[in-house]
Amino acid sequence: MESLQNFVIQGGVLTKYTGSDKCVVIPDGVTVIGEGAFMFNGTVESIVVPEGVTDIESDAFGHCDNLEEVALPASLKKMSSQAFSGFHRLERLKLASLDTWFHLNIKKDIFSFTNPMSGAELYVGGTLINHLVIPSGVTTIFEKAFSGCKSITKVTLPKGNIFVGDSAFSYCQNLEKVVIEGEAFVDTMAFYGCERLAALDFSKVKTIGEAAFKNCKSLREVNTTANTLSSAFEGCEGIVRATVRSISKSIFRACTSLEEVT
Repeated sequence: MESLQNFVIQGGVLTKYTGSDKCVVIPDGVTVIGEGAFMFNGTVESIVVPEGVTDIESDAFGHCDNLEEVALPASLKKMSSQAFSGFHRLERLKLASLDTWFHLNIKKDIFSFTNPMSGAELYVGGTLINHLVIPSGVTTIFEKAFSGCKSITKVTLPKGNIFVGDSAFSYCQNLEKVVIEGEAFVDTMAFYGCERLAALDFSKVKTIGEAAFKNCKSLREVNTTANTLSSAFEGCEGIVRATVRSISKSIFRACTSLEEVT
């Protein structure tokens, strides 16, 4: 059992973990995981962040090269964009609540968001997520929100208008299908590098940002009236036919199977 002596806690802030256990459960009563609290810990493999924690600060889990699993509570409200800086990729990210992730305030650092989900399987409430159903009422999927998540094979976007942020699903290597129940506004690189993505109803996509579907090599056909920016479908080697509103710069560059554009 983890000794409380290994946790330096001041006014609810965990400022330092000094232990060497592989599996760490942060004690109840902690509300903030402080800056650098686990930084450069080379032994920890799993961390459970308890309910009651509302904030994770910069470098809290930075450079924990053997960390494979982190469980985050429903109480979490804020997290530094560099909480997982210099990070060796997780195998599993466990969320108590999907709503928590969508409403999380990512505190910007000088560097872009280092997403702990990248390369990891996503669990919500103990269930492995293959079909990600975006909750009703969500209107924005934030930058890199699910980037690199390897367990997602299907995404359903809810009714109403939804903004899919920069790189929100980029490099989701197993994503095959996106169902859009409302209307989607797709930002820069939102689905960049989703090589297995083959099914998406482009009639429900209203804007397509730069390189939004670049290197989506399994797409076969595009039919859209959306305002489409440069390189939107660059490197989509499988596209055979395309109908677009206008031809922007490099929109179909390196689409080697393309036979017809109207």
